[in-house]
Amino acid sequence: MSYISKLVDFASSEITLQVAEGVKIEYSTEVRSVHELYRLMKDGVIEIPSDIQRGYVWSEDIASAFIESLILGFPIPPIYLVKINGKFLVIDGVQRLKTIEKFLDNDLRLKCTLPSLKGKTFKKLDKSIQHKLLNFATIPVYVLRIQTDKDELKLLAICDIVRRINLGERRMTLTQVIMCAFPTPVVKMIREISESKTFRELMIFRDDEIKRMTDKYLILALTTSFRVSKPLNFTQGGKSKLLRTISKFIFEKDEKIIRDIRDRTIRVIELASKIGFSRKHFTLAEYGISKALNPPVNPIPFVQILYMLDQLCKNYGVERIEKLGNTIVNAVTEFYRSKANYIRNMRNEIERLGRQDVFERIYKELENYVTSKIK
Repeated sequence: MSYISKLVDFASSEITLQVAEGVKIEYSTEVRSVHELYRLMKDGVIEIPSDIQRGYVWSEDIASAFIESLILGFPIPPIYLVKINGKFLVIDGVQRLKTIEKFLDNDLRLKCTLPSLKGKTFKKLDKSIQHKLLNFATIPVYVLRIQTDKDELKLLAICDIVRRINLGERRMTLTQVIMCAFPTPVVKMIREISESKTFRELMIFRDDEIKRMTDKYLILALTTSFRVSKPLNFTQGGKSKLLRTISKFIFEKDEKIIRDIRDRTIRVIELASKIGFSRKHFTLAEYGISKALNPPVNPIPFVQILYMLDQLCKNYGVERIEKLGNTIVNAVTEFYRSKANYIRNMRNEIERLGRQDVFERIYKELENYVTSKIK
């Protein structure tokens, strides 16, 4: 039996889990050689989407230590795959698999202390070491299949799996799961907007933010807020209620609704850029204007400011808002500067009212404050 048919047929024993009503997860445990995993990637059976590949973050030192561990026969943590649309998506183990691919493609020169490995690419290794790495170095693989007819439940299940296998660790983000596993019309819209020139110029993303799909995350936050007609708090993307709201939107099929949200989002981004908003204004909620040199983009002001601009255009017209651009930008800056400490320390309010309620209250205060400045 070929290495592909072995994986597809799940040669090892399987276990079925009932994780939620209407959702079952079947999984098998297998052990694969480095050569098998490499060929499965090259043949497209194991899929690492381009968005995730750009998120390769291991240094040469870490990558070299991993290859050395494989050659020496040390135990390696398992790789997790989930079968989606006929292919196997990597939900944990991207760095390990990409390192294997880089080394076997001779794109990695080892920084090891062992004389037999130091400074060598794969093709420069002794033939006996090459053979050992390819055929005797192994990694355990968990292959999961989600049994449900509903795409929304499938997304929820994948997110739950990612959370459980990486408790306390850096893991695939919700956005990465959505963008890589579900190429729906809404996902294509989010990708199109996030990669537009206007949005890129407005935000000026850092490399690490693009690797983590922060750009697409922010567009997901804004477009979902437009869909439900209220600004949503996306600082806790894993919460079940918010996740279900996102799931419903991701699988929206009404072309008119998708087109209207797309046009609305593009318009408000273009308006924000035209009247003078920039990256620093989308960091205010957490850091304050005085510290907004180059911190991570915060979803709180991003959603609140752009959603507010959209509402102001509805109430006063685009032309008037453009004329009052400087006033609006200054008012937003003043508001978040005054609220920075409060927003950083709103734990008590969150415990008393709930995170979304506090978020909506801050938004309403922002809208009222800016409105009072332009009347």
